[in-house]
Amino acid sequence: IHREFALVRSLGPLQKKTKPQDLLGVLTVEVDQGGIEQRLLTEFVYKWLANLLLVVLVAGFVLLLLERKVMRHVRRVAAYVDQRTPENLDERLTLERSGKADSDELQMLVDGVARMQESLRQAINRLEVDIAERICAEKALKEAKALTEAVLENVPLMVIRKEATDLRYAMFNRAGEELLGFDRQRLLGKTDPDLHPAEQAAYFMATDRDVLNGPVGHLDIPAEWVSTASNGKLL
Repeated sequence: IHREFALVRSLGPLQKKTKPQDLLGVLTVEVDQGGIEQRLLTEFVYKWLANLLLVVLVAGFVLLLLERKVMRHVRRVAAYVDQRTPENLDERLTLERSGKADSDELQMLVDGVARMQESLRQAINRLEVDIAERICAEKALKEAKALTEAVLENVPLMVIRKEATDLRYAMFNRAGEELLGFDRQRLLGKTDPDLHPAEQAAYFMATDRDVLNGPVGHLDIPAEWVSTASNGKLL
């Protein structure tokens, strides 16, 4: 931008018209508009970069402070929880912290982990006790069953057991085999119609139903005829 201004001698307020001899010279003013714009743009860029650098420094300081005060402790808690097994549940988590903070969020997290460990330890102990009791009960049941089967197998009387649902033979002792002449493997899983004449089978099944449906749960039969494999009918 180029501007020229005339320099005139001032003779006071009475002067009405400028004379040539009053002209002192010409003042030329040149303004570099491109240079000004470039300088303003440069200053703006410098200020923007300075502000950006300030933001980065503040963010870095905040992240560093967060890492030192919070994140490393959070990772410590996560690793501690991940390493828990039933064998080390009695251990306790402690955080190495410079300041004393008994009620902040990190300490609340540590206390929560400790409560979780205690609850888990008690649950495991109860489960171990339940498992031990169940093993003992199963062992006692097996021993009682083995003793009962040994007694029933060797008692000199015929003893049989049928399923309550379909009256199939589920157990047959040695005395029953010898009395009826049937091999027990042939009897097990069979019903009376599979082994006896229709009339006798119907009688046996009706008697079994009377026992199952009756109020007493047992029925005394002094004597009855039964068909055998090799000895005909026995009373």
